Amino acid sequence: MDDVVSYYKLNRRRFPVVLLMRLLHDLEPLLYHTTCGYSQTLKWRNTQFSDVADDRYLKQKDKAPSYHKVMAEYFMSKWANGTPKPHGSYEKGEDRFIVAQNLYSEDTNEKKYYNKRKLLELPHHLLRSQQNDALKSECLCNFEWLTAALYETSIEDIMEDINRALAVEPGDNDLKMMADTLHLSREVLTRDPQQLGSQLVGRLQQIIDDDKPPAPQDPHVYPFIHPLLTQVHKTSKATLIPSMACLTSPSGMLFDILSGHSEPITATTVTTDGLRAVTSSQDNTLKVWNLRTGRVTKSIEGVGKNVTSICLGLGNKVAITSERNSIRVWSLRSGDCLQAITDFDDDAIIKTAGQGDLLVALLDGSNDMRIWNLNKLKQIHKIRLQEGRVHKDRSLVLAGNPHADFVMYAFRSSNTADVINARKGKHVCDIKIKDKSASIQALAITGEYYVVACKYQYMKLQEIIQLELFDVRNGAYIRGIRGCIRDTNVRQLIINQLGSHALSICCSEGTNTSNVAVWNLETEDHKHLANHTGQSSIGACSDFRYCLTASKGDHELRIWNLGPTINKPSPKVKASEGIEEIIPMMDNQRYLVTKSSNNGPVTVWNVAKSKCKGKAVRIERGLADNQDVILVRNTQVVILTDKSLSTVTEDMQQVYTTVLVYDLKTKKYEKKLTGVFIVPLSAHEYHLLSGKRLLGLSDNRNTFIVWSLETGQVIYYIRPDFRNKIPLEHSFGQSVDMRNIRKRGTTAKMTPWERRAETESARNKRREREKQEEIQRLLAINREKSNSIDQCIMSGNEKVMVASFYAHHLCVFDIETQKHILTLENKNSMLFLYTAAITHDGTYIVLANYDDNTKISYVTLWDCKTGHVRKRIKNEKGVCALACTKNADKIVFGKDSNEMRIWQPFSVSSVRKIKGYASLKFGVNSKIFLLEKCNRAAVFAKDISVWDLKECVVLSVFSPDKAITCCNIAMDGRLIVFGLRDSHDVITLKLTSEQTIVSSELEGVDLFGEVSSSDDDDDADDEDELSD
Repeated sequence: MDDVVSYYKLNRRRFPVVLLMRLLHDLEPLLYHTTCGYSQTLKWRNTQFSDVADDRYLKQKDKAPSYHKVMAEYFMSKWANGTPKPHGSYEKGEDRFIVAQNLYSEDTNEKKYYNKRKLLELPHHLLRSQQNDALKSECLCNFEWLTAALYETSIEDIMEDINRALAVEPGDNDLKMMADTLHLSREVLTRDPQQLGSQLVGRLQQIIDDDKPPAPQDPHVYPFIHPLLTQVHKTSKATLIPSMACLTSPSGMLFDILSGHSEPITATTVTTDGLRAVTSSQDNTLKVWNLRTGRVTKSIEGVGKNVTSICLGLGNKVAITSERNSIRVWSLRSGDCLQAITDFDDDAIIKTAGQGDLLVALLDGSNDMRIWNLNKLKQIHKIRLQEGRVHKDRSLVLAGNPHADFVMYAFRSSNTADVINARKGKHVCDIKIKDKSASIQALAITGEYYVVACKYQYMKLQEIIQLELFDVRNGAYIRGIRGCIRDTNVRQLIINQLGSHALSICCSEGTNTSNVAVWNLETEDHKHLANHTGQSSIGACSDFRYCLTASKGDHELRIWNLGPTINKPSPKVKASEGIEEIIPMMDNQRYLVTKSSNNGPVTVWNVAKSKCKGKAVRIERGLADNQDVILVRNTQVVILTDKSLSTVTEDMQQVYTTVLVYDLKTKKYEKKLTGVFIVPLSAHEYHLLSGKRLLGLSDNRNTFIVWSLETGQVIYYIRPDFRNKIPLEHSFGQSVDMRNIRKRGTTAKMTPWERRAETESARNKRREREKQEEIQRLLAINREKSNSIDQCIMSGNEKVMVASFYAHHLCVFDIETQKHILTLENKNSMLFLYTAAITHDGTYIVLANYDDNTKISYVTLWDCKTGHVRKRIKNEKGVCALACTKNADKIVFGKDSNEMRIWQPFSVSSVRKIKGYASLKFGVNSKIFLLEKCNRAAVFAKDISVWDLKECVVLSVFSPDKAITCCNIAMDGRLIVFGLRDSHDVITLKLTSEQTIVSSELEGVDLFGEVSSSDDDDDADDEDELSD
C-alpha cells in the first residue's frame, strides 16, 4: 500500500478500484476462480507462480509473520467499522473502509450463512503469525467460533487445527485439554453440533471448578477454558446445560484416533515393537498404520468383511486372518494372499508361536488344534483335544508365545489348562488351578510365566478376576495377583513388550463405559486406566505409549498413552450404586429426595439454591437393608422391614412385620410399628397416601389394602366388584347381549371353489359353529374378571386408581369412597397400562391398545366417569411413551419409528407429527414430561431432549455417555433432573436461551438449614464425601 501511495494521490487510503480492475484484467489468463463457502477466491493456474509467491512472501521467516498478521487482523475485523489503522509514522491512522468479517450472516428467514473462509483461514494465520494466545481466545477456546466451525466444517478440521497448535506448543494445557475433550465428544458432535455446550460443561466443569490458583497473583492452569465455559452459559442458542460435570472427564491419556476405515473395525493387532498396527474392517480391507504419525502405510483389499482375529508372523512380514471357516495368510509387502486354508467348518482361534514361524489354530466346535509352518506354508501337526467336552461357540481360549514354541489352551469356565509344544506337537504339562470354583477367562504367556486369568466369586453377589502365575519351566504354581470388582468382561489378556504387565479391555453394559485394566506382574499392583465411553471389545498393546481400543461398530481406533501413569499409584474409586428414583417433594417444590440402588443412601437436594448446586443438603445412610422397601413422601421416609414367615396365613408366606417412620427434617425415627402383616411387593407398587396411609396389594393380588401408619392396622380394603356394572362393552360402549349374539359370517379362510360349492345347509352349520366360537370367546373374556391385578396407575390428586388385570378390561376405583366405580372393557383388545397416562383428577385415561379383530393399533382416550371411549386414533403402532394435559386436550406420544405425535382429541385437525433426531430411540423405559403450560415437552429416551410442541421442532438434546437410571421433572415442570448409574449426584438440566425452563425464584422455605453458613456439621462432611 505504501508503494501505491507513493505513485498515486489518494483521497482515502484504500487500493484504487481502477488499478485493481486493471491488474485483474492483465492477470486473468494466469488466475482462476474457486468457491469457498459463499465467497469466491482467486488462485494461480500455474503451480510455478504459486511456488514463487510462496517463496517470496510466505517462506521468509522475518517477513512472513507480518503477512499472516495482516490477514489475521482482517478476519478478526480489527480495522473494520471505522476503526482507524495506523500506517508509517501516522500513529492516529485512517479508516480503511474494511467490511467486518462476521462468523455468519442471517437472511430474513433467520437462516445462517457461515463465513467458511474465516473458519478455515483464521487459525492458520494466527498460528503462523505467532499469536498463540489470540488463536486460543478467538478460535480454539471460543465457543461461538467452535460452534460455527462444527456446523460449517467438521470436528476433524477443528482437531487438525488443535494438533497444529500443539506441534508448536506441545505443553499447552488448554489445547491438550480441548483435544482430549473433543476426542471424547467426537461421535456426539459429529451427529449434533448443537450439543457442544453440554459436552464441554459435562466434561470440564469439575476440572475448572478445581482449577484455583494457590495465590491470587498466580495464573490458572487452564486460563482460556475458564472464559470458554462462561461463554457456554451465556449463549443464546437453545442448549441443555448440566448443572455439574456428569460425562467422562478427559484423562489426558488419549493420544490420537486412527480414522480411515469406511465400515466398522472387526479386529486389530500390533507389531512386536509396538509401533505399527494392523486392522481389519467390514469394508473388506486390511490396513497397516504407523502409530507415531497416525497414517496408513499399507492397505490391502479383499481380505473379507467378517474377520474375527488377526495375528502377525515371520517377523511382522505376514498377517494371518481368521474369518468364519477360513484362514488366510497375507503378505504385508505385496498385499497378496499367500495361502488360504478352508478345509474345516468351524471358527478358528489363531495365534503364533516360536519366532513367529508357527501358526496355531484352535477349531471351535471340533476340538482340533492344527499347526502350520509359515515358512513352508504347510500343516505339520493335527492334535485332538480332550474328548467329551460340550461347549458353546467361542468357549476355547488360546495363548500364543513370541518367546518359545509353547502354546497354552483351555476351555473357558474350566479350571485347567494344557501346554503344548507347537513345533513337536506334543503335550508338555497341565496347568491346574487349586480352587475348583475358579473359572478360566483368558490366557497369556510371558518369558517367565504362564498367566491364567480366573474368575472367582467375591462377597456372595460379586465376582473378581485374579491372575494365577505359573513357572514356564515346569508349570509349578508361583502366586496370584488379585484384581477388583471392576474387572468385567475380561475376554483376552495382552502382555506388553517387556512382559512386565498384563492388560485387558474391560467394558460395562450397565454404564456404557470401558477402561483398560492393568496388572503389574512384579509388584502385583492393579489399576484401571483410560476410562472412556462405549463398550470396547477390541484391543491391542505392546508399547504403553500406544494402547489401542475400539467398540463394536466403531470406524476408528482410539490410541491411549499409558506410559506416564502405568507405574503411578492408582486413585481409589468409591463403589457407587447410583440413583434409583428421584421424588420431588409435594409440599415444597425446591426439594428432591433420591433413593439409591440397593437401598443405599437417601439424599435430599435443594435445586432452587445455586449455593447448593452439586451438594446434597441431607444424607441418610443405613436406613434399610437390601431386602427392605423404602418409600418417601415429602420429608417422611417409611421403611418396611423384618421380613419373616406369616403365622396367620396357611401357606406361611413371607410378610413385612415392622414399619419404621423416619423424618428427614428432624433426623429422628417418629414411629416403630411391630406386628404388622404387609405383603412384599416391588417398591413402585406401594403408594404413600395423605393422612399417613399406605396402599398396597393383598397376597393374591386381587384386592387393594390400605394400612394406617399410625397404628399399623388395616383401615379398609378396595376390591373389584362386577355386580351392577356394565356386563361387556365394545370400544364405543355398545352393550353386548350374549343370548342374542349374532356374528357375521366370513368366508375369508375359504378358497373360491369352496365358497361357490358351499350348500345352504353347510353355510348354516358354519355360521352356527362361528356363533358358538364367539360365545365361548366372550365367556372366556368374562372369566377374566377373576384375574389378579397386573398393574395400576394413580391420578395426581390421589383420588382415582385404575388397574389392569392382563385382560380385556380395566377397573376404575375411587380411593376416597373405597369403591370400584367403573369397568372399562373392549372385547377385541387386551387393555394394559404399560403405555398409559391419566389426567390429574382421574377423569380421563389414555393408553395404547391393539384390536385383534381389525388388526389395527389404536391410541384410545377413555372417559373414567362414563366408561366409554371418548376418542381414538388408529394406525398408531409402536407407541412407547405417553403424556397428557390435565384436561386431556393435548396428548403427546412417542413411537419406535423415532417420531413424536401431538394429538388434540377435542379439535378438528387433531394430529401433528414431529420428526425426531438421528440418535432418538424410544423404548419401553422412555418417558415424556410436559413443561411450560404444555407448550414444551421433555423426553427421556436414552438421551434427554426438549421439544417445542407449538413449532413442532426439537429444541435441544443432551446425550450422556453413561447410563441414566432415572429422570423426572421438578418445580412444577420447570426443571429437568436425572441420575446416573454410578453416581449419587442429582444433575439438573437448564435450557440456555432467551426463555429458560428453570426459574430460580420459587415458593417455599428452606427446611434443612441451608441459610446457615456453618459447614462444620456432620451433613457437610457427608456432602463432601459424597461429591468426591
